[in-house]
Amino acid sequence: TLFRSKYGWLNGHNATNTEWTVFQPYAPDFRFVPRNAKYEKEWNEYWSIHDIFPLNNNGLKTDRDELFFDFDRKELEKRMTTFFTPDVSASFLQQFRVEDSSSYDIETRRRQRKFSKTAIQRCLYRPFDFRWLYYDIGLTSRPAEKVTRHLLAGQNVSLITTRQTKEEFGVLASSLIAGHKSCAAYDINTVFPLYLYPNGKAEEQAELVPHENGRRPNLSEKFVKEFTELLDLKFVADGRGDLKKTFGPEDIFNYIYAIFHSQSYRERYTEFLKTDFPRVPLPNYFELFRELCKAGAKLVALHTMRESIDDEVEFDVRGSDLVEQVVYAAPNKETKNRNGRVYINAEQYFEGISPAVWQMRIGGYQVCEKWLKDRKGRTLTHDDIEHYQRTVSALAETRSLMAQIDALIADHGGWPLQ
Repeated sequence: TLFRSKYGWLNGHNATNTEWTVFQPYAPDFRFVPRNAKYEKEWNEYWSIHDIFPLNNNGLKTDRDELFFDFDRKELEKRMTTFFTPDVSASFLQQFRVEDSSSYDIETRRRQRKFSKTAIQRCLYRPFDFRWLYYDIGLTSRPAEKVTRHLLAGQNVSLITTRQTKEEFGVLASSLIAGHKSCAAYDINTVFPLYLYPNGKAEEQAELVPHENGRRPNLSEKFVKEFTELLDLKFVADGRGDLKKTFGPEDIFNYIYAIFHSQSYRERYTEFLKTDFPRVPLPNYFELFRELCKAGAKLVALHTMRESIDDEVEFDVRGSDLVEQVVYAAPNKETKNRNGRVYINAEQYFEGISPAVWQMRIGGYQVCEKWLKDRKGRTLTHDDIEHYQRTVSALAETRSLMAQIDALIADHGGWPLQ
């Protein structure tokens, strides 16, 4: 009815009896929405990662993941060989929706190209979920070549996050190319590579001088200059410094990664992280920068699976290894389940998963549950089992490092850092 609508409300109020909310919008966006003015001012003084890493792009998209992605490399190779067969069956084309549309001429591209084993690449599909991808710039619908070529050209790492999100704030480091939903279920992810490899295109050259290996740090020269002056250290063009007299691109990356894994940072700036790229406060103490670099480096190594820690996750019950139904059983002193279990079928389970780790999220994904549910109906291989155990251990260690990061920040004066 009229009086239950906005017109009803307007009919019963006027300027004199309305309680107005007064707020002061701040540069650079001047948003016409009330926000925490105390935190907004300091937030806007921080560096946006969009400005720190000049070259960035959304993650890649295939439009037909069921065709181009697979858990098993041999299965993907077999399917793509069939895909490129000139007389491929109509049922295959129908099953994988291989027909041209107004936005993507997949059938035309299929007929113009040939299968290549070198196009099969490892890709970050979801958090801690590495899958095989048939990646061909001329075939992939949205190849994100602007960033992926730098991750395929040589050793590299990228930071993946969102510009805005409806979910919890999520961020991931990856040494692989990454899909557009690799750390957020509903929102598009943006990829920020740390290094750029030469390709002869002047418009993609970073401002900073190249290292002897040819790659350049994908960092704003203005940002590096401000960082250098603040810390009174010399910047080296590649790798890490000694954190006594020098620091490098990877130290900056690790510092940023640590900041983004501060729970107090996420809570303080929750409303801003939902509407914009995350921003980076510069450190107020050299000691804090150095310690956060160390914590960030550990997180990067864990999340890219470059390093593993001793895990206490067991998978000892013999059986089919078939993922039928994923069920979590919390620790129970009255039963033999004292450490938390994740069942994959009626008999088999992973043991040693605490409720806190089971519930951990990256963006919109509950990682321990999502990884297994995506494999429902599949038989886990030895490598799958080992990978899941390492993932659980990495998440447990991440919780510990996040607490250490917050303690370090609190010990050096807390927020804001400057």
